[in-house]
Amino acid sequence: MGFLFFHSAQTDKNANYDKGKLFENLLAQYLEATGYDIKTRIKKEGLEYDLKGIHRVSGNQVIGEAKAFSQTIESKEFNAFCGKFMSFWKKDNSSRGLFLSTTSLTAEVNNYYQENYAEEIKVFSGEELLKKIIKELKLPNPESLEKQIQSRSLYPLSYHLLTTDYGIFFVYIIASSESATASSFAIFRDDSSWLNDKNYLELIQQNLRELQGLEPVIAGNSFHNFTTTRIIKYGLEVGEGWFDYKAPAAPEYFIGRRELIEDIKEYISLGKDPQNTLQIKSRSGVGKSSLLAYLNRCFEEQGYLTELHDARDVKNTFDLYYLVQRFTQSKWQASDHKGVEKQLQELIDRLNKNQRGIFMVDQFESMFNNDELFNSYESLITIFSDFKPKLFILIGRKDDLLTYHDNKISLEKIKQLSKIYPLHDFSEAEAEELINKINETSIKKINNEVKSFIYDFSDKFPWLIKRTITHLISYYEKHQQIQGDLFDTGLGLKELFDEELEELDELEKGYLLRIAPKLPATASELHKEFDEDTLLRNVLDKLTKSRILRLFGNTYDTYNDVFKEYLGGKLPKVYQAFTYRLHPKGVLDFFYNLIQYNKAQYSELRFSNEEIKNLYLKQKPKGNNHTVNHLKYDLKQIGLLEQDGDEFVISETAIKIYHNRDLGKYVQSKLKNNAIVIELLDIVKKEGSFSYSDLPQYLENKLRFRKAGKNTWSSHAKNLRAWLTDFLILIEDKKSKRLILPTVQKVVRK
Repeated sequence: MGFLFFHSAQTDKNANYDKGKLFENLLAQYLEATGYDIKTRIKKEGLEYDLKGIHRVSGNQVIGEAKAFSQTIESKEFNAFCGKFMSFWKKDNSSRGLFLSTTSLTAEVNNYYQENYAEEIKVFSGEELLKKIIKELKLPNPESLEKQIQSRSLYPLSYHLLTTDYGIFFVYIIASSESATASSFAIFRDDSSWLNDKNYLELIQQNLRELQGLEPVIAGNSFHNFTTTRIIKYGLEVGEGWFDYKAPAAPEYFIGRRELIEDIKEYISLGKDPQNTLQIKSRSGVGKSSLLAYLNRCFEEQGYLTELHDARDVKNTFDLYYLVQRFTQSKWQASDHKGVEKQLQELIDRLNKNQRGIFMVDQFESMFNNDELFNSYESLITIFSDFKPKLFILIGRKDDLLTYHDNKISLEKIKQLSKIYPLHDFSEAEAEELINKINETSIKKINNEVKSFIYDFSDKFPWLIKRTITHLISYYEKHQQIQGDLFDTGLGLKELFDEELEELDELEKGYLLRIAPKLPATASELHKEFDEDTLLRNVLDKLTKSRILRLFGNTYDTYNDVFKEYLGGKLPKVYQAFTYRLHPKGVLDFFYNLIQYNKAQYSELRFSNEEIKNLYLKQKPKGNNHTVNHLKYDLKQIGLLEQDGDEFVISETAIKIYHNRDLGKYVQSKLKNNAIVIELLDIVKKEGSFSYSDLPQYLENKLRFRKAGKNTWSSHAKNLRAWLTDFLILIEDKKSKRLILPTVQKVVRK
């Protein structure tokens, strides 16, 4: 049971004002029915009173406060009325105060009231006030209206008094025979007749947020057996297997977060701290929903009672009451805060000593645009705070403050009642573990260089790691390429990005292309740029939900710069990261020997693996296959040797470059296509130098998927330094032992 309000002329700007006026007029009718002559909004001696009246028989005066709140009443509101009333009471101590509200006082405020003002002020709220109004105004018996609904094989869950500028109605929240969750509503006039005005029903439905997601039931001759079904799923929709990037990871495919998980489990188990609301906050796409699904599994295994749902499925306050009923396993559904308190107390009484009840909410930020529903959750959190240490609310939400929405809500109260757990981005080790785990389970494997690219490209977003691996394996199979050659084709990123945009319509794509050059940008900056375009809000919501844009704080951006460049009309070349196995002199000497061995002029050369091996062993009788493989690897990386099936090819172009004595310049350009060299150059340009004593650790970090000992990384660093300095990409400052830029760029000739 509760109160609803609707004025046919209300707008977003004046809805609260109209709601207050309607409630005051309803209370005036109620008090007049009890014997008072009432006036509303009276100003006297600088103070304003919502209701002021004189009893027609006793002559006693009454001062009333009307609060049409969706939240429980805090001390600020109640104390403000007490102050106003007591100044009036001191002049006439026969007068009485009435505090009338749609919601109850908090437990703390109620204790204060009972101890200090119970004689002078009467408080009526929620269900108690509603029943008094129904009785005094001689409104229909709610049970008789319920029978009308039940006679049509529908199930009334709760009723509410709807006050409008056209009169007073009853609203019944209804479930169909197929659904335990509220799916529809019916409205009755104050003469017990079923309201069938379709236009008015739709108008009310559109303007009362409490009725969002519900359909009106039409009775009379047009009535049909209404079977709309709504299900609020327990738990979250999770992915299937390691590759599913469109849904949160299922608990059996969950990676990392071990320390955070243990901290939360210990906090709830001990139950000693003052807050029993826990907030897990993160930026978009780092696995918050996956973490909640995993925690829920952990809590269930511990024997805790849990309720986990996606807040996007919750459309109105009645849905929230249903979820509380499901959580408490109550036989009845609450219709106001008092009922919720009673259900939670019944749950507490059933829990054993070490058991906990945990009410878990994912995507909490989804209700920032529904102040009525937000207020209901806030009130639930406040109620939970009185049930420490047995009950907890665990909230998952983006670490985004109220952004471009003109909200009428504040997060301050929830913040005060909460313990915050930041969910940081995947660590390096966690991202590496996920990439390796997915690769292990794949029939087609990816090499270490491709793994390193995925690590950098995904910026450690778990979903983007899965998305990229799925794409690359599919692309690799489709094009039947050697994996190293995938970098030459840009790893098929154009196809990847094209797939991401497929779910957008042309209008949304148009907005995205206009938005992309402005990013990163705040919501307010974008709205100014688009001249307060009313469509922009919905487009931004769609783009963030689709993970095409990310929202961090109040700033929008793409997930990585490569995608941003693609939206700008170009797709940058993707460079492979690799190091060199041998010193440049030995590699190039062997290249010269391959050409001289065949006395090549200007046609391509082809070698079998055995021919390359024999030629090397002829020159180096004590050599081994290991070194032969290193030579082939380095020659391929600098573009002097290509692989064609089982054969190795020195191209006609490479031979011409050799004969034209342009080999040094050519190799220099190929070295600058190495992602490691590109990054080192950027570092040196920015910092001025790079210590080559740091080079082994730098390489180990960049090539994290290649497992090697310290001596191997030192050898790789020594070889890389030789390639860089021999071809004048960087030079050594022997005094400081650092790599620096050449003072004069020379053309390399070798």
